Amino acid sequence: MIVSEAFAGKSRIERHRIVNDVVRDELRDGVHALAIKALAPGEPV
Repeated sequence: MIVSEAFAGKSRIERHRIVNDVVRDELRDGVHALAIKALAPGEPV
């Protein structure tokens, strides 16, 4: 789970793109799956 102000006002897809951009190298180098739960502060878990 990732909680960040950067996700405020963003759609689920936009949030996933932000996370994927950060972990792109790890995904390319062997990680084949990633579960993402990206929330803005104050959003219910």
